[in-house]
Amino acid sequence: MPESYRGTKFETVFMNRASFKVDKAKDLVKWAHELAAKGFCPPQGEGAGTSGNLSARYKNGCLITRTGADLGKIVEDEFVNVEDVNMVDVRVAVTGKYEPSSESMVHMAIYRSRRDANAVFHGHSPDILAHARALGVPETKSEVEYGTRKEVEEVLSALKQTHFVVVKGHGFYCLGKTLDECGKRAVEMLEKARALK
Repeated sequence: MPESYRGTKFETVFMNRASFKVDKAKDLVKWAHELAAKGFCPPQGEGAGTSGNLSARYKNGCLITRTGADLGKIVEDEFVNVEDVNMVDVRVAVTGKYEPSSESMVHMAIYRSRRDANAVFHGHSPDILAHARALGVPETKSEVEYGTRKEVEEVLSALKQTHFVVVKGHGFYCLGKTLDECGKRAVEMLEKARALK
């Protein structure tokens, strides 16, 4: 059974709380809107945004959606620059005016371990979760709490050299060399999953 959303599970250190906009955020907004429209990111509940997050490699870190964002309505200044993640102290250093996505540690761990990944999309499509095995998508060994070091370990172990992985009972992570490659890969997987219904 999916874990209910309880916010971030790390300490956020704001390096600068100024509004943060870069051109790359425009492309992230485009994909956030498209993925939300296709049902990748179901609503979490009244006023709680949608479930899912997107990021793109940026400088030494990544641009990522703020926590609790509604991906169908997100705008450019709702992205946060994650500058660093300390897995030992469970601390995330950011620039931007919002708390970063609760799964920022997973995104940063992927960028650190996979030089070929420049975009990471995370969603909660029930269709993909239901048909992961039939689609041949690797899954984590067990269900794990979102946004934790255990999730990081399980995702990295399951990813190895693939570009798509399912976290049992939770959601999926999709990687791409570009935002467009990542988005198209996610859409293709959803279409394959829906064809199995």
